[in-house]
Amino acid sequence: MANTVEFYSSAGQWLKLANRGPVGSKAELLIIAYGQGPMNINTLETFVWLSRLKNFRRTAEQMHTTQPAISARVNALENFLGTRLLVRSTKEVYLTPEGAEALEQIEEIVEAFDRLKSDFKETQQPTGIIRVGAVDTIARTWLPAFVENLRRKYPAVDLEIDVDTTANLLQMLHEGALHLAVAIEPIHSRDFAIQEVCRYPMAWVAHPDTFDPDKSYSLEDLLDLSLIGYQENTPPYEWMREYFGQPSQIRMIRNWSNSMTTMIWLAESKLGAAALPPVAVRQDIREGRVAVIPTDKPLPPIPFYVSYRTRPSLRVVELTARVMIEAAEAFSDEENLN
Repeated sequence: MANTVEFYSSAGQWLKLANRGPVGSKAELLIIAYGQGPMNINTLETFVWLSRLKNFRRTAEQMHTTQPAISARVNALENFLGTRLLVRSTKEVYLTPEGAEALEQIEEIVEAFDRLKSDFKETQQPTGIIRVGAVDTIARTWLPAFVENLRRKYPAVDLEIDVDTTANLLQMLHEGALHLAVAIEPIHSRDFAIQEVCRYPMAWVAHPDTFDPDKSYSLEDLLDLSLIGYQENTPPYEWMREYFGQPSQIRMIRNWSNSMTTMIWLAESKLGAAALPPVAVRQDIREGRVAVIPTDKPLPPIPFYVSYRTRPSLRVVELTARVMIEAAEAFSDEENLN
């Protein structure tokens, strides 16, 4: 019989899908959520997170429990289904073919239950701790406005903020250490929603004493200024490489950093010119610590993306992402960056 739930009272409320079809009714979802046996929503969510994070420790952190508890839930699920779902190794776990098949069905149940909770919680204020990551540029521009807006709109939501490089933020996002992140590159996974939220013009900036403000600098002229570049194998390095075109030119860059704060400090100290968004160093420009260098070839604008996990989904994360997107759009409108 399609889309039905079978009960096994000998071991509490057990259930399974009679034909592995999607769970349909709200009653079925409530049975899954509040079942007293091993087949409850925590067990299913644990399997989904473990299949994504591929690590017992990270899954335990995500589920706010212990590694033995995670292992027990997975074992109970495997025993219930009568098949092996995961291959365990010293570092990661992998889905078996049966595990991949089960994951598709279990994701449907978890997502349907999330929708059910959202239906009833739509009028309730979201609560919880949300871990947010941002690159330096965003921390220097609209991140404070985002924090203020979120605090005003959802006062019961607390933030933990990490400011780091794009590569590190995306890694933390993938591992579940962050709920959402804004960086100069999106995460590539079907489990995440992605949206470009702003695009900043770029320019070469340096201490006013180190260049002629009445001269328009060519690429060759710029290289004479002791440029400060971005570290290799980062997104900014790739677009800088395209900007110069010739490998011999980018190899002439003497100083490298993955920190905007460090690059600004080097430029202010008359140690070179850095490619930065002027909007992120407005105060430094106003106070005369750095200035924009006129150039023959403008730098391309740099995009910023918000990425946040949607599988499994959390309503509070989606609401936080909306506030973040609104803050970015408001800042872009105010600064005429659109």
